[in-house]
Amino acid sequence: MRPELLALVILMLEVIQTTWLQVPAFSWIQVNLCFVLLLYISFFRGPISGLLFGILIGLTLDITTGTFIGGEIFTYGVIGYFAGSFFRMFLNRYLILFAVTLMVFSFIQVFLEFGIHQLFTAPSLVHGFSTQDIAPLVTISIRYVIFNGFFSLLIYPLAARWLQVKKRRVMLEEDA
Repeated sequence: MRPELLALVILMLEVIQTTWLQVPAFSWIQVNLCFVLLLYISFFRGPISGLLFGILIGLTLDITTGTFIGGEIFTYGVIGYFAGSFFRMFLNRYLILFAVTLMVFSFIQVFLEFGIHQLFTAPSLVHGFSTQDIAPLVTISIRYVIFNGFFSLLIYPLAARWLQVKKRRVMLEEDA
């Protein structure tokens, strides 16, 4: 899939995520469509594409739903780059590797966003410590892991077909 078309798909998924999945009837579905697509881009295209599309996703999410510009950009850019670097360490990319990595990076993404928002917004402090409890954050991250994992397994055949980079033939290269 061409990068321009992929950017339009990302924008469409962001519109769905920020409008339709916020309706009270569907608000219990905590799936992050753009995050799953970012991990697929990192999986199939590499760390640099993951970084660039992570910055694009983060920028549009910051502009549309963020409280300040920069938190989502940093989070999605870091996740896209490190997920792509992690996938490049393995020669064979299996679906189970993607599923485990999706679970780990879903936790990292939720906690990184929480940390950035705690750092740059004014939390209530008592003796230098935040009064917020971490249990709701763990509950939200577990819900993200479950729904992101389920959604990623549903769209794996489409992502594998659309996001794989076609290998260009080099002169004097033999067919395998």
